[in-house]
Amino acid sequence: MKVLFAIPLKYPQDKQEYDRIDILLSLTLDSLARQTNQNFIAVVCGHIKPLRALEQHPRTIWLKAPFPAPTRPQDFRADMGRKRAHIASSLRALAPFYFMALDGDDLINESCVDYVLSKGRKRGVYFKKGYALDFRTGNMAPIPGLWGLDYHRVCGSSAIIYMKPEDLPAGFDDQSPCFYQKVRNHTRAVKNCARAGRRLIPFPQEGGVYVLNNGANTSYTVIKEKREDIGERIRKLAVTDSLEILAQFVDPELYLKAREHHCFAV
Repeated sequence: MKVLFAIPLKYPQDKQEYDRIDILLSLTLDSLARQTNQNFIAVVCGHIKPLRALEQHPRTIWLKAPFPAPTRPQDFRADMGRKRAHIASSLRALAPFYFMALDGDDLINESCVDYVLSKGRKRGVYFKKGYALDFRTGNMAPIPGLWGLDYHRVCGSSAIIYMKPEDLPAGFDDQSPCFYQKVRNHTRAVKNCARAGRRLIPFPQEGGVYVLNNGANTSYTVIKEKREDIGERIRKLAVTDSLEILAQFVDPELYLKAREHHCFAV
């Protein structure tokens, strides 16, 4: 049994955004490379190949999206969903496996794969707790805390779900009512899995890092908390020893080096 990480990439609008996407993906793939259990497959789908990240992590499978790139911002979300479905359908023959929709800038705990494969019970695992990272400052705040919601209700990179071949779509535009379609909504996966009879198990510690303020997530405002800017709220709720905590998810030196790249300049 393996864990399949499905990582869709946003279509870059210019060279700076391409560099940003490539560098952030390299950190996400480092998070996977640090797993204590290496029984996983990482698959990246996009329109433009992220050369830096794939060179650093040659085990990663690259799938070029077989449909046109989106041209309007309102189509970006649907494009990411089609890419996840393309990964799921392309790897269908390898099922059963545990499937995780992982955004190309988020991080997961180094013991995640091992826990899922040993405790998943052919159902799956979800992250109840985690952190938000302000990419530009290095401040980290706990979730719940930053929001009054559990981690899986805020960050879509939070559920790892057992999938059989018949659970998966036959293609990227397959809308048949398979299990995948019932649970594909990122932040409702836990509730939808329970309704579909596959109740997920909570990961026993902080499972993920939701990376914000990196150029990919620029519109977040904490509406219910006095409309404060998300970076300011993370600063106020920041944990101590953030780099030590971050080491459970990614190499802190790689992170510090990555954020120095000119593509992240304000």
